Amino acid sequence: MSVQPDRDLDPPVALVTGASSGIGRAVALKLADDGFYVIVHGRDVSRGNATVEEIESKGGQGRIVAGDLTAQADIARAWAAEFSPRGVRVNAVAPGPVFTAGAAPDRTEKLGSTTLLNRAAQAKEIAEVVAFLASPRSSYITGATIAVDGGRTAV
Repeated sequence: MSVQPDRDLDPPVALVTGASSGIGRAVALKLADDGFYVIVHGRDVSRGNATVEEIESKGGQGRIVAGDLTAQADIARAWAAEFSPRGVRVNAVAPGPVFTAGAAPDRTEKLGSTTLLNRAAQAKEIAEVVAFLASPRSSYITGATIAVDGGRTAV
């Protein structure tokens, strides 16, 4: 999930849930590369701190907020309804099979073969979609959950 407040904030701010590993970590690093101040959210404080350290070692800015957020699509809609009138856009992504360090590659590959693209994604591919959602190019998108699943939801 990413949040982009008022365009007057410099740098813009993004909250990335699950940013201590896998897809969320790739998203946090991508947004930091794009100039965002990244709030790293995750359950594992030490891994979250490692993500923030990597962001900062590359010249970015970030901090960690630990905790557990579930039902992210519902949260995105609720936060969008509450905060969008004040210039904050809130969106979520729903990824399909993705190769990450915590998943067995053979299982991910097998799941990837069930997509219309006949493959699993790399975490960087999901991060690119989130970067678009967090950018001004998606200025009229809020409260949405975007399927980034190789077409699994299409069939």
